[in-house]
Amino acid sequence: MNIFAAEASLETLLMDYPAFAQAKKQIMHNLQLYQETGVVRHLLVTGESGAGKTTMAEMLEADHPMVITPEATYRPVLLVNLSGHTTIKSIAADILDKLGVQKRNESIGHSTTQIVRLIGHCQIQLVLLDEVQHVLEKGADRTHYQIADWLKSLIDGCRIPFVLFGMPNTVSLLSINEQLRRRFLQIHRLEITEYGGYSKERVGLELFKSMLDHQQLTLLVDSWADLARRLAFASDMRISYLKTLAVKALLVTHQEARQTIDYGVLERAFTMLWPSGTNALNPFSDSFCWRELKQTEELFAPAAMAPKTRRRGKA
Repeated sequence: MNIFAAEASLETLLMDYPAFAQAKKQIMHNLQLYQETGVVRHLLVTGESGAGKTTMAEMLEADHPMVITPEATYRPVLLVNLSGHTTIKSIAADILDKLGVQKRNESIGHSTTQIVRLIGHCQIQLVLLDEVQHVLEKGADRTHYQIADWLKSLIDGCRIPFVLFGMPNTVSLLSINEQLRRRFLQIHRLEITEYGGYSKERVGLELFKSMLDHQQLTLLVDSWADLARRLAFASDMRISYLKTLAVKALLVTHQEARQTIDYGVLERAFTMLWPSGTNALNPFSDSFCWRELKQTEELFAPAAMAPKTRRRGKA
């Protein structure tokens, strides 16, 4: 495998880590509960970019393919990726596009009725809405409230399980509308957590090792505990940064024609990830400062605080 294929393989590697598996299991439970009893439960899945939200949604859709018969088209799972500049009309248009509707009425009420009717006609049993954080990116609080209220009405009209996927800030959408919040009492966060008696750092280490194992690369370190701690500082326990570090380490091994990874390789890989990460600011350096890299202009410095969303009354 050449370096480009290897890099692409690692970038697209499915990381079935504990939180990912638990969220997917809960979605399947909700779907089966509905199929067996008609009981409807909804779920919000949040995670940083690269945590696997879209991968999970696409897996669920692929596992429940569309069935076309002479009489009708059936699709057990409907996955809709929300476009940017999200409004009620754009969400409705995204859903109708996925349902194959090209000619649409401009009326929101008509579009909503059409969505509910088609979801029933196609015997859809689960709706997945991805990139829901777009709802919060534009518009004022009143716009967000109106979208939340419309989603609540759409979900009630469809009477089937919904799963919302979005960045961590998506949870604030639920606080805008109390009735929507009550429908999404189940929330799963795709992040590295303690699991099976392992610390967060150890779970992160095992995830990183699995990425390198996929490329048949061998880690050469004296202490797994020490490496786990250094990886925590280098990634801030974010899955996307662990993956990026693994990709950079792969590139270093290719440049140096080697199959083993030691602290020297990881130090160079981290500098590729963050050019300012040298010496005391490089977790794999002997002179590392042993603190989180969250000071001003450092890799994990907190973003400027967003204005708080004002909570409105009940719908």
